[in-house]
Amino acid sequence: MPRSFCFRHRRGPLSELRLQQAGDWPAAITSYNHGVGGMKRAQNQVGRDFVRIVKTYDGPAFGFASRNYYAQFLAGAGNCQQPNAVFTVRSTIPISVVQVHVKTSDR
Repeated sequence: MPRSFCFRHRRGPLSELRLQQAGDWPAAITSYNHGVGGMKRAQNQVGRDFVRIVKTYDGPAFGFASRNYYAQFLAGAGNCQQPNAVFTVRSTIPISVVQVHVKTSDR
């Protein structure tokens, strides 16, 4: 994963607002997938313990993606810290990049 990807996903005003609304970092980060309101419903139903939310919350939209979003975030963040520890990309095929410029209409 390129280092520039890691630096683009750092804390900012939006993440600070989500932290304030959700109450803790695991809930704030998961709210990017499940929504702040969805995480509030989960906390109201099973409490604020994030592990308990992941294990027991049975909201209709809290499926695989929402349940695993924080774990995937941590895995990605760890890979940013040590990019070659998890994946080594070896390619014998040259990669080419094509830039396309699209004109916008004035409608």
